[in-house]
Amino acid sequence: AADSSYTEIGIFVGTVSGVASLSSIIGGWMADRYSARAIYIVFWALQIPLLFAIASLSDYTLLLAILLVLSFMLAFAAAENMLVAHYTPFRWRAVAYGAKFVLALGVGGLTVHLAGWLFDRDGDFATLFALFGSTAILAGTAAFLLPGSSPQMAVAANGRVK
Repeated sequence: AADSSYTEIGIFVGTVSGVASLSSIIGGWMADRYSARAIYIVFWALQIPLLFAIASLSDYTLLLAILLVLSFMLAFAAAENMLVAHYTPFRWRAVAYGAKFVLALGVGGLTVHLAGWLFDRDGDFATLFALFGSTAILAGTAAFLLPGSSPQMAVAANGRVK
């Protein structure tokens, strides 16, 4: 019975991750057409209420909320990369992307330990998701501090400005 429940959990995680990954295409399409800063702010803002609510959800509503949060995170990835490229001098861009990934993987690794410690202490993940929600508020607020940008000119595949 325990093996099948772990299998079911794996199937749910894989399905949610796979479906949510499609949002990166939508986010990329949006980043090519709209302000990367606005996309970044909107998708952080959409996550905030879900992150605070997740701890009180269960069953299919929990799966839907997790699907939405992961979709929103993946949707703003293209805009985030555009912001890094925009605000980083060309000769430091590779270092900036490397630092971004080290930060993401480092924080992700620490989050796993934090999740285990909080679960052992509290018996649930409510505190963890409250921390995630608070972090989303900080990230969205920080994005407001970025200078506004003018609309981007569309560039054709041959490199000419349309």
